[in-house]
Amino acid sequence: MISLDTETTGLRWYLEKIIGISIADNKSAKYITVDKLIPYKIQFLIGHNKVVLQNAKFDFHFIMNEGFEIPKDFEDTMLASKVIDENQSHHLEDLAIKYCNAPYWKKELQEYMKANKCEHKDVPIGIMNKYAAGDAYWTLKLWKKLEALLKLDPDMMRTYEREKKVLPIVLGMERRGMLIDRKYLEQLNKKLEINLQKLEKEICKIAGYNFNLRSGKEMGEFLYRKLKLPILKQGKSGAASVDEYTLKQLKHPVIKKILSYRLDTKLKTTYTEGLLTILPKDNVLHCKLNQMGAETGRFSCSDPNLQQVPRENGIRNAFICRPGYTLFFFDFSQVEMRLCAHYSGDKYMIDSLLAGKDLHLSMAAKFYNIPEKKVTKQQRKKIKQLNFGILYGIGADGLALKFEITKSDAMRILNDYYGTYPMLRAFRNDVINKIRGRGWVMNHYGRKRHISPQDAYIGPNSLIQGCAADLFKEAMIKVSECLKGKKSQPLLAIHDELVIEVHNSEFKLIPEIKKAMENLNDFAVPMLVEVEYSTTNWGEKKSWEGK
Repeated sequence: MISLDTETTGLRWYLEKIIGISIADNKSAKYITVDKLIPYKIQFLIGHNKVVLQNAKFDFHFIMNEGFEIPKDFEDTMLASKVIDENQSHHLEDLAIKYCNAPYWKKELQEYMKANKCEHKDVPIGIMNKYAAGDAYWTLKLWKKLEALLKLDPDMMRTYEREKKVLPIVLGMERRGMLIDRKYLEQLNKKLEINLQKLEKEICKIAGYNFNLRSGKEMGEFLYRKLKLPILKQGKSGAASVDEYTLKQLKHPVIKKILSYRLDTKLKTTYTEGLLTILPKDNVLHCKLNQMGAETGRFSCSDPNLQQVPRENGIRNAFICRPGYTLFFFDFSQVEMRLCAHYSGDKYMIDSLLAGKDLHLSMAAKFYNIPEKKVTKQQRKKIKQLNFGILYGIGADGLALKFEITKSDAMRILNDYYGTYPMLRAFRNDVINKIRGRGWVMNHYGRKRHISPQDAYIGPNSLIQGCAADLFKEAMIKVSECLKGKKSQPLLAIHDELVIEVHNSEFKLIPEIKKAMENLNDFAVPMLVEVEYSTTNWGEKKSWEGK
């Protein structure tokens, strides 16, 4: 068994370079600069040992860039840390100090870099060796401690092993990336800039003077001193609030323009200008998919966050199909509500789902005591909001704010809801009581979510979100098997949706992938997958009818 750690010029594997590798075994640890690497020796070590890494995906990117194959037998202390205690710090030095009583070994390096204002590649080899070799040494020591903890709990070990299977899939998704239409994005960026200038002139004309629209202080002076609009909310400093929620309650023609200005500013800085800034020359955008980015085990996405790309405003149209490929979107339908039905055992919810009904529509009909065909869009929307509010532990205060009603009306709605669906209240109370008694809740797949007694109200949502996360990962593993040896590849995980780039010669895979994702027979209700596709771009997807 060895541990391995890479030192690089930066964090973006597709732009940066490796400057050295640290390797440790039970006897010693050493740092090798990139010019001294002997490729066949490194590959031999990787191929003939169990390799322990801290944040393996990061190191795998860089060693693959050097032409090395990633180890088949590996362990990842960061994954293990997140499975054992999702709430703790997952930085190597913090973990080594906590579990191995390690000294802090990075002080000399940090002091040198600060004094000389330099990067890792400019640090003398003597200092670099202590730091880098220390990373590899303590990674190996740490793994032995974490492995012992995992072995004490078969459910934790099962969760860790699942995450290990997912890691190479995510590695491939990140390396593949999504193709971007640079010209379209540049045109959209220019259009937003023109619109922002127009809105700024219109707002300043109403004000009668020029001011900084991005300054909260100056915006407050304009709205509350110049226009004399009512102050509905104040911040901690006592200044009148200019947040979106407050502005939407104010009645004045300028408000719509201000909200439009803010939206276009966000679209420009985050998506058009923001994406163009980091887009490589080959126009392929590589994001960072964080396997356990949320404490529940769900994926998050960063650098950039493609999970938050808006449906509207044309941003998704910039994400285009590669030549010879079609984008397919496999989305678990209403997965959280289906899991809610499973966990609560509510007969009405289960029967509705087994009958293939629209659950929100069906629940609205029961709540309002009317036939399903008479449920209005507004009634369905209200129940959908209420359903998810209940999952997230909403109380009377939160519901009153969301529905813009009085607290007493909110309490009545909640009582009526739980009166209509008593099993949901029983489920919530059971989960909350378990957390207050033992400090954690475990999902169907064995993942534990540690929650303090005072935060027990988030337990039901954490349980369901965690189960949805692991269900999704089980599906990813099955899909990966379907795609072995194929040209088609997964690209992105967006909440409960898996985006796959399917080669135009491999459309026969679509029903196979759908079946693999749905073939989860452990629940009281079926987990259904809806399939959409696009031959052009992400923004123009439509329902797949098996054509």
